[in-house]
Amino acid sequence: MRDDLLKLAPMQWLRFLPAVLLVAGASAAAQQLCEVNGESVDTSNGNSTRGKTGLMRCRDARGLPQREQEIRDGAFVGVERFFHPNGKVREEHARNERGNKHGVAKEYAADGSVLLEATYQDGRQVGLARSFHPGGALKRATYREPAGSEQAYVEFTSRGQLARLRCGPRPLLAPAADDARLCGFAGPADVELFDASGQVRTRLRYLEGKPVRSEHLHANGQPAVTEELDGPRRVEQRFTADGKLQREQVWADGQLASERSYYLNGQPRSSSEWQRSADRALRVNREFHDNGQLASEGTWLLVRGRSQAIGTHAQFAPEGHKVRETEYDDQGLAKRHRAWGRDGELVQDDEVFPDGSRKAFSR
Repeated sequence: MRDDLLKLAPMQWLRFLPAVLLVAGASAAAQQLCEVNGESVDTSNGNSTRGKTGLMRCRDARGLPQREQEIRDGAFVGVERFFHPNGKVREEHARNERGNKHGVAKEYAADGSVLLEATYQDGRQVGLARSFHPGGALKRATYREPAGSEQAYVEFTSRGQLARLRCGPRPLLAPAADDARLCGFAGPADVELFDASGQVRTRLRYLEGKPVRSEHLHANGQPAVTEELDGPRRVEQRFTADGKLQREQVWADGQLASERSYYLNGQPRSSSEWQRSADRALRVNREFHDNGQLASEGTWLLVRGRSQAIGTHAQFAPEGHKVRETEYDDQGLAKRHRAWGRDGELVQDDEVFPDGSRKAFSR
């Protein structure tokens, strides 16, 4: 290909000039020349840095800094800096004798503004850390315990509006954010969370660091999901975009206690209620016609992750009269089945046997 290029006319060379310059620039940037205390070293050969102490500086062929690393007796311990292609610092931190980040670490944009500031303890991020939007506005603040678990955080959109919030057991995010106020440590606090377009998507109420009410919104601003907590009791409701209640769940001591759903016309659609004791758990189910009349009801015994019908299960017509009824024993086996006509007259009354066969009761 080299011979072919040499044969090109001068004007034809111009077509290849941008690509040639780009490759040459990238090649120059990729080459790194490193030295310690003025003595050239080869980073691919450990022998060249053995026993040395000082600051290793690496530059590209243009003379711009690429990285700086502190060396102590041949080991990379201490300050490290890495640079953007324009020569501005991209990242700086320190490493301990174990090779882990230790102390304050920062990351920068190409214009020199800070993007991230955190503290490390032997490789683990601890305490307060902050990240920033381009331009310097706070993007995220988080607090981690020495064990590494995240205890609290706050996030802001590029508009400076609150986007996400998690409160800790006590105020932890100052001075980056006033979580003493946001999290209700000075009294009940109502906060709004925004999306990137500036629209409110969630409303929260905090008290002593715990959410006691939440409201997630549809795109039109109407409530989509609401949740209220009162001690061991939690109530969750779901709504359509035009404000109609679709479902309600009630939890007690961490377990579902009742659940109700609704038709779009506002009538009840179904309900379930749980009855728990030390040795058993029951669920009573009811379903409804869209005119509000009861359609069916029955009780289920919850056994090792499955539901077993017990007692009497009945079905009803939209007009309200009973049309079918089945009785179950304690083992979940049907033992009697009855059916009624439109006029309420009993038309079927069978004894049901364990093999599924039937026999009419004498009348």
